[in-house]
Amino acid sequence: MQTSTESNDPRMAALSDAEELIDRLQAEAESHRATLSRAIHDDLGGLMVSAAMDFTSVGQHLLELAPPIRRQLDRGRETLESAIDMSRRMVEELRPSILDNFGLFAALKWQLKQASEGSNAKLTENYPATEPNFQPAAVTALFRLAQEAIAMIFKRRNLGAVSLNLQIENAGITMRFTDDGTPELVDGREFGAAGSITSMKHRIRALGGTVDLLPREDGVTVLTAHLPLPETYASDSSA
Repeated sequence: MQTSTESNDPRMAALSDAEELIDRLQAEAESHRATLSRAIHDDLGGLMVSAAMDFTSVGQHLLELAPPIRRQLDRGRETLESAIDMSRRMVEELRPSILDNFGLFAALKWQLKQASEGSNAKLTENYPATEPNFQPAAVTALFRLAQEAIAMIFKRRNLGAVSLNLQIENAGITMRFTDDGTPELVDGREFGAAGSITSMKHRIRALGGTVDLLPREDGVTVLTAHLPLPETYASDSSA
């Protein structure tokens, strides 16, 4: 709700309009991601799986095919199987099924594992014993924020240790990302970090949360995100 001062200040009114627009665009983007993910999985994926089964059936019934034709048939089946694998990866990138089926904590574990492939960094993860009953908007915001944070971390060089720590504290949930990597600096600032931090802050601010990137000390970077939890959860967890 705008105050009289805000309503009379064109700059504040423009800022408020811009934030509302960003909120709507982010919500629409998530909706489109979910719709496209379902279409690829249910429609396109189903068609390709059916075609792959037909390839296999043909090969089993036509055992006397000439070698060149057999090789073409095998190549077609293998190409189709590769396309199925690619569609599955696209579905997971658009909207990880684990997020909807198993919750935020499982999705964060999966995301960190995916991002760390090929890295020798030691991973440490800590989660509350019980996952809060998040609202869908909160689940999406926290997961997208974590995606941004984890992507930032694994762009840094010389990573030796990465930790993700979630705690229920201060009437909310806190995600704390810590790493000892070396960022790429441009004019004294980490390359690409400003845009990522701005995106994170906007996502979580819309839900009453905060994001802080703490100063580097002893080569360690700490990024903290805090999101308030409903009073009903806080009272239940303390009972």
